[in-house]
Amino acid sequence: MKSNTLGVVIALGISLAVTGCKPKPARENAELAPGPLPSSPALGPVTFLDFPVPAPPALTPALLARGQAVFARDCAACHGVKGDGHGQCSAFLLPRPRDFTRAEYRLRTTPSGALPTDADLFRVVSLGVNGTPMPPWRFLLAETDRWAVVEYVKAFSPRFAEAAGRKPSLVDLGAPPPRAAAAVAAGHQLFERMGCANCHGPTGQGDGPSAYSLTDDSGQHIAARDFSKPSGFKAGYATKEIVRGFLTGFN
Repeated sequence: MKSNTLGVVIALGISLAVTGCKPKPARENAELAPGPLPSSPALGPVTFLDFPVPAPPALTPALLARGQAVFARDCAACHGVKGDGHGQCSAFLLPRPRDFTRAEYRLRTTPSGALPTDADLFRVVSLGVNGTPMPPWRFLLAETDRWAVVEYVKAFSPRFAEAAGRKPSLVDLGAPPPRAAAAVAAGHQLFERMGCANCHGPTGQGDGPSAYSLTDDSGQHIAARDFSKPSGFKAGYATKEIVRGFLTGFN
C-alpha cells in the first residue's frame, strides 16, 4: 500500500511539474490558429531516413512569423525564447534541450561538423528523438507549421545564413553487405581496433572504462550508447541508421 501511495504521489508531482512548465502564451500566440493536422498520421516506428519529407513551402516573412509563433507556443518552454536551451523546463529534462544558437546537431545526413539539411531538421521535428523528452510533432503540428519551425530554428545561428545557397554534402552509406558470420567477425575486429570498447564496453553495454567521464560541449555528462537496448537508438534501430551514425558522428 505504501509503495502504491508513493507511486501516485510521484506521478502527481511529475504531472504538476510538466503542467507548470507550459508557458502562458503571449497575446498574439493565444490567437494562433492551429494548422490542419494530417487526417490519418502513420503509426508505428519509422526510422530517420525512411521518414518521407514533403517539398517545403516558399520561404516568406509570413512563414518565418508563423514559425516564431509556433516556437513560442510549443518549443520555448524547453529550448528557451532565445533558442539557447534554457527554457523554463530545461532544468528538469535529461538530456538537456538542444541549444540552437550553437548549430550543433546530432541527427544528420551530412559529414561530421557540418550543418544538417533542411530535410534532416524536418525529420527531427516530425519524429522527435528516441530516449529524450523531444516528442514526435508529426502528430501535433501540420506540415507547414513544422517547416515554419525549421526555418525559425535556423535563424538562431548565423551559420545557416552563411551557408545559404550552397548545396550540402551528403554522406554515402554504400550498399549493405549480406549479414554473414564473416562480416560479424570483421565487425568484431574493427570494434576492438577502433577502441569502441573504451566507451561502449566489451559487450556493447555502454560500460567501458571511459564511459563515466564523457561530457558534451557544454560540460554535461553523456552516456555511451548501450547497444543491447535497441529502443535507445535515437534515429531508429536499423542497419542504415547505425551506419549513418558511424559516418556522420554526433556533433
